[in-house]
Amino acid sequence: MLERGEGSPRNEDPDRLTVVVGVGGCAESDEAVREAGRLFAGGGAAFVLVSVLDPDVAEFPEDPRRRAADDLLTDRAGWLPEGAVLEIGCGQPARVLLEIARAEAADVLVLGRRGRGFSRRLLGSVAERLAHEADVPVVFPPAAVGRQPVDRTTGQAGRPVRRS
Repeated sequence: MLERGEGSPRNEDPDRLTVVVGVGGCAESDEAVREAGRLFAGGGAAFVLVSVLDPDVAEFPEDPRRRAADDLLTDRAGWLPEGAVLEIGCGQPARVLLEIARAEAADVLVLGRRGRGFSRRLLGSVAERLAHEADVPVVFPPAAVGRQPVDRTTGQAGRPVRRS
């Protein structure tokens, strides 16, 4: 099940680049939002931020997880200069992200790697599936290791931490 955001960015301007960003609240997805802003905001891209919830949430519109996802999307949209269309999907994350990317006629998908195990260079299952099945380029931002600390309320890099 898909909860559509207000208006499709593609309907406003067919020449405008449409960027779909997976948002989950983890460090990797936060980095994806920041990277999408760095790469595409200057060109006036239209952003679609997507959070995917478990299928059982679709049955209960008042589920607190839906409100939490909406709050997360609203917060992360504030990290982008142009704002964004916000969408909540329910189901298998890779499938839902593919459906939304196709429905929005996305030009690019941006999401975190979510690599686990011995190597942070490995892709997680959702990232791997999208890398193989998406009809558009998929961007995986580099790990945030060694970068400046980020204020989680604004998504902006803070001052470097000085260690004595």
